[in-house]
Amino acid sequence: MADKRKTRSPLERKPLRNPGESLHRKREELVEDELTPTLMFAAMMVVATLWEWGRWYFKTPPYPLHVSVLASLAVGYGTLLL
Repeated sequence: MADKRKTRSPLERKPLRNPGESLHRKREELVEDELTPTLMFAAMMVVATLWEWGRWYFKTPPYPLHVSVLASLAVGYGTLLL
């Protein structure tokens, strides 16, 4: 029969951090806090510019319903994420 002694885990303490973990965390914070919002703003400006050039090229009048619906969806999605 198997030995019925109580065994305990060899992992009694918290494990040590991985090499470079603090640098990885700092990089993630930099990307999340500074780079992502800047890139998102730039992407939104490019989309708005392309939209306006398309309106100019096709000579279409302003029709704010499309932009209003997209903005409402974006605000709703952002609210859900919060």
